[in-house]
Amino acid sequence: MKLKLTDVLWLTRREDALAEIATLLGVSEATTNTPGWFGVCTKALGNIIQQMSPEEKGALEKDWDQLCWEGHLEEQK
Repeated sequence: MKLKLTDVLWLTRREDALAEIATLLGVSEATTNTPGWFGVCTKALGNIIQQMSPEEKGALEKDWDQLCWEGHLEEQK
């Protein structure tokens, strides 16, 4: 299973991603039903990763390793 860090961020910290999407769209809150959310999703995820401390990014990379390994196991079943 090939995942990007942004995929893992979306899977593990969706609320943070939606908050950043809301900021980019200039609205008080956003959901996946908010018009225009998809168009700024990648930028929002990138912004969050850029603002992460080295420790936070390390934790995200650990989650990435774990999700990739679990996905690999699922493909073998």
